[in-house]
Amino acid sequence: MKTITRLVIGLLCLLAADATASLELEKDHGHWKSGMLATESGEPVFRAISDVERKTDVVIFFAVDMADDCETLNPNMLMAIPEGIDKSGLLNIGEFQARVDTRDVINGTWMSSANKMGDTIAFISLYTDKENQLIQDMKIGRTLRVKISFLEDGRDDFYLNFSLYGSSAAINRASALCNTYKKSDKEYFNNQSPPRPKQRKRDSEYFST
Repeated sequence: MKTITRLVIGLLCLLAADATASLELEKDHGHWKSGMLATESGEPVFRAISDVERKTDVVIFFAVDMADDCETLNPNMLMAIPEGIDKSGLLNIGEFQARVDTRDVINGTWMSSANKMGDTIAFISLYTDKENQLIQDMKIGRTLRVKISFLEDGRDDFYLNFSLYGSSAAINRASALCNTYKKSDKEYFNNQSPPRPKQRKRDSEYFST
C-alpha cells in the first residue's frame, strides 16, 4: 500500500507540470537542457531534460525533476501523443530496465498517464529503489538505454537510447535553481554576511594635517 501511495503521489506531481510549455531560465548543456517549468499551481518544477530519443520513431524525452526538498531526484519520461488520439485518463503500467553504458542494470516499474483530453504529452513515471544509483550513473556515463516492458500479453518490449552528453551539468544546474528558489527569506537572516571592512584611506590622506 505504501508503494502504491507513493506511485500515485508521484504521478499527480508530474501531471501538474505542463510538459508542452517552454522552460524558463533555459540553458543548453550539449544534448540536455535545464530550467524551470511553470505550473498551474504556481509551484515551479525544476527540470533537466534530454534531447529526443535517438533510435526509434517515438518522440520521447528523458527528464529528471527536482522534488520539493531539492535533494530527491525523480526520473521520468515525456512522450508525444499522436494527434487526433484521445488519451484522456490513459493509464498503463509495466516494468522497465535501465542501463548506463555497461554499468549495472537497474530494474523498476513505470506508470504512464495523460492529464486531460487534448494533451500532447503523456508522462511516464519511473520508480525504482535505485534512483540515486541511476542518476549517478547518468552523470558520469555516455549513453542511457531503457527497456520498456508491458504487462499485457502480446505487446513487444521496446528499447530507447538517450545521449548523456551534458546530463551532469543539466542535473546540477536544475538542482541549484531549485535550491535558490526554495531558500526561505528567514535563511537570509540566520546566515548573515560578515560586516564589510572599513573603507581604506587614500594615500594623500596620510600627508594631510
